[in-house]
Amino acid sequence: MPGIPANAELCTSDCRNSNGTKIRYHFRGEAALTECRARTSGDLGPASLTFEEHPRITDAQFHEFIDKICGRPFGSHGLWAKFYGEFGGEWEGSIRDSAGNAVGWFMRSFKDDGTVRNNNLDIAAEHQGTGFATAFNNAAMELYAEMGIREVKLMATDDGAYVWAKSGWLFDDTDDGYSDGTAAKARNGIADNMIGCADGTAENSDGTPLAEADRVLIHELAEQFRASDDTVTIQDIANLTAEGRPKLGEDILKSGVKWPARQPVSAAQ
Repeated sequence: MPGIPANAELCTSDCRNSNGTKIRYHFRGEAALTECRARTSGDLGPASLTFEEHPRITDAQFHEFIDKICGRPFGSHGLWAKFYGEFGGEWEGSIRDSAGNAVGWFMRSFKDDGTVRNNNLDIAAEHQGTGFATAFNNAAMELYAEMGIREVKLMATDDGAYVWAKSGWLFDDTDDGYSDGTAAKARNGIADNMIGCADGTAENSDGTPLAEADRVLIHELAEQFRASDDTVTIQDIANLTAEGRPKLGEDILKSGVKWPARQPVSAAQ
């Protein structure tokens, strides 16, 4: 996950560019940074909390969730979450270190079909790998169960494409919340990369194909996965190994692929 420039600070409010895209950071000295700090501190007025986009979740439930998840330390660096607003069905917050400095941000969407979408979780490089994301997400899952949330969804990308698969998240073939064809494109991309890794033609390959028996097997598994064959799951792919390639599954999924993931809340308890 890319970091931020040395002369910049992570955005801790709902700052967006002219296209409506969430801004990750502001450069020091810019007026936008001053405005962002004022908005975060409350000097520009509190964020409006409305829940018309997800009527299954009441105001009381939502505020109880915020009270329980925010302010608690997670991971070995003691990072904690601070809620700063709900915007059009999405609630956003900053991730703070023990001194209160913003070191990341996150976004979640509560949907009226009883699902939650994990939109973003971005942490500065020096705090990655400290266990924050795992502990934070596990705590959130427990609270989702209390709220009656039935399922959590996300788009698994970058290292997360491997991590979420390895941890047992399911491939979401519904295309719910994404453009049409997202699931099929993801299956094709992963299957193509499996074949590329087997043949030694993938971008992250050293050009050496797998042993013939392994190569044939990976080709077969790739086509089964492409065809949505339930006998080959995304977790099966994450666990793949081959002669001389003990991390074959990790190599396949950490090569730029992305896939829509889902996890029933009950399955995560």
